[in-house]
Amino acid sequence: MNDELYEKIKVEVEGIMASARIKLIDGLDFSEIAQLVRETVEAFVRVVAAVRENPADIKATVLGLCGKFYDEVIAPLDIPQIPDWLERGVVDPTCKQVFLAMIEAFLDYVIVAVQSEGTVTS
Repeated sequence: MNDELYEKIKVEVEGIMASARIKLIDGLDFSEIAQLVRETVEAFVRVVAAVRENPADIKATVLGLCGKFYDEVIAPLDIPQIPDWLERGVVDPTCKQVFLAMIEAFLDYVIVAVQSEGTVTS
């Protein structure tokens, strides 16, 4: 993602991530985390689609934002049963790859739904 584009959407992106962090403070179960991720991805698509029209550009930009979201919001969550060195060195990088692969598969659907002014309901 280029710096000019990021500067245009920075305030919105930081707001989306701040909102996600606040929701995580209360503690969420797996289904609530999945819903939070879906809502975050949809919000990213809306923000990026406002400044980009090409679905491929939207997808690439949103994937970059989702990587940043993972690094800043999800990765810092502690998994008490896993030692820190293993969590940071193996679990987080592996989970991030799986997370981004799942998001990439989901993005085509989200982009079409958002561009047609719909919302993602499942």
